Amino acid sequence: MLGAWGSGAILLAALTACGSSAAKTANPSPSTSSLSPSSTLSNSQSSSPTSTPAPSATVTALALAPKKGAKSATCVNGWTEPSSQSDDFFKQAVSALQQSQGGTSYVVKSVRYFAGPVASGGVGASYYLKVAGPTFTGRVLLVSGGGAEQVAVAPAGTSGWKAGDWKGFRGQTGAAPFPGVPGKWSGPEYDPVTGGLLPASVAGCMTGT
Repeated sequence: MLGAWGSGAILLAALTACGSSAAKTANPSPSTSSLSPSSTLSNSQSSSPTSTPAPSATVTALALAPKKGAKSATCVNGWTEPSSQSDDFFKQAVSALQQSQGGTSYVVKSVRYFAGPVASGGVGASYYLKVAGPTFTGRVLLVSGGGAEQVAVAPAGTSGWKAGDWKGFRGQTGAAPFPGVPGKWSGPEYDPVTGGLLPASVAGCMTGT
């Protein structure tokens, strides 16, 4: 599993198409993704007979209905929940999660996208995923353009954006498991709600998750 999430390099690379457009407009539109529209997304494998195949990542999405949230003082551009796994927002969110946590299987129950100010200044794109599966079950928030502190995770059974539910990671240590949440992350940990990972103008975009 990869643990460079907190350094910012992997997430920004994975989301560069969406994050860069977010910096130019108040409410960026999805860019054309290079990912396959297939529900099975696999890491590339070498054709050399002496190489070891990379682990595959199979993504299963439950039936989703497209939804949108209205703009408000706490969600300045509103939010979007993609209708299917072929949507660019959906593919970009899953790609970022895969690059963070490595090749494994995920059942993605929902994805939410929103854009707006980020804690480090400027504008960024945020992805929320609710994930269930044999190796990873929980809730993940990924923020592009947010500097080192740009990921947060909460256990299954929680909801919304509440202090005490979420753990954020500062990206200063090797990737390791943390009690109470799935995956491996680069610590030290902090509370991203009270620590301001999401500014007040976008924190409301997490309502109803």
